[in-house]
Amino acid sequence: FRAGENLFGLAEFYITLGGTPESFPQQQIENSSVGSNFSILVLPVNTAPSFSIFANITVSENSDKHVIPGFAANVSQGAENEIEQEISFILNFISGNESLFKIAPEIDDGGILTFTLNNEEYGIAVFDVLLVDSGGTERGG
Repeated sequence: FRAGENLFGLAEFYITLGGTPESFPQQQIENSSVGSNFSILVLPVNTAPSFSIFANITVSENSDKHVIPGFAANVSQGAENEIEQEISFILNFISGNESLFKIAPEIDDGGILTFTLNNEEYGIAVFDVLLVDSGGTERGG
């Protein structure tokens, strides 16, 4: 038994052991075992949210505040049953000139990137971008 991707719920079965369906009429199955019920319960697992981003942004020195709509695209909370989960982006500074920013970069749940530069600063800043949801990690989610 293998459940389909993002499918969960209860599957119930009734089985008997006997001849092939062609050997016995539906109404009278002789020489078969006593039937037995069993069920398989597939529990839901939180599917990780996903997104895609533009790799690089280039702006001019002393250009103050930036608002970049659609920076994070194809934002998804996960499976269809997870649409109510809250999502948020986490940006972690990796390398470069961290003093570039008066207000550090943020991405809202709609994928809009915002940041404000310090005057007279220039260089590169590299960030790791993560998308997390409120669904938790129970059962491997």
